[in-house]
Amino acid sequence: MGWIGGDIERCESEKEIQGIWYDTVEYEIPRHMGDSNSLRYKGEFKSEKEAKAYLNKLDRDSILGMAYVKVNTGKESSQLKAARELLEKEKKKLGKFLVESSVINTHKGKTIGCTKCGSSFPLDYFKYYKDAYNTSYMHQDFRESVDVKAGSTIYVNTCPICGEDLRSDTNKKRIAGYRENIRKYAKRVEDLIKTEKHKPYYLYKIAAYVG
Repeated sequence: MGWIGGDIERCESEKEIQGIWYDTVEYEIPRHMGDSNSLRYKGEFKSEKEAKAYLNKLDRDSILGMAYVKVNTGKESSQLKAARELLEKEKKKLGKFLVESSVINTHKGKTIGCTKCGSSFPLDYFKYYKDAYNTSYMHQDFRESVDVKAGSTIYVNTCPICGEDLRSDTNKKRIAGYRENIRKYAKRVEDLIKTEKHKPYYLYKIAAYVG
């Protein structure tokens, strides 16, 4: 029984941090005094010296598990910055269009029919609120068809009987185009990060109780 850790270690990604956390702290180390050991992100630093100084000041009770920081010693290149901005812009376009193109916001009649199974439903059937969502009687395809949440409203666009997407073909093609652009822009960002001269990395410190 006793405390382990205390040394500052480095890794290259937050995903690696999470793997170390699971393997060495969350899974291996039992609860201490009723509280589980925690994973705590402590912020970003511009130099390794500042980051280490901060971690060294943390006592084991303030860590009680694993604390980590991000070290970013340089600015992103203009290319990477532009690629990130383009990606975020496309995501916002998609989010806005998912609301604009939803069945409840595009269909003008009081009812809407499904061309696949022939069912017909009141248009208000496609507007649900969070408190009423995920009720057990809803068709599985209906429950899993949510694209976006805006405020307390959930937008549903598929037939609750057969799961057919009831949005227009034009809107479905436009949504697919946005998603394909997002995929390409995300890949561009990923590729540029690999070539950056000042790639960020992480420092972590474990202070966990075994017993």
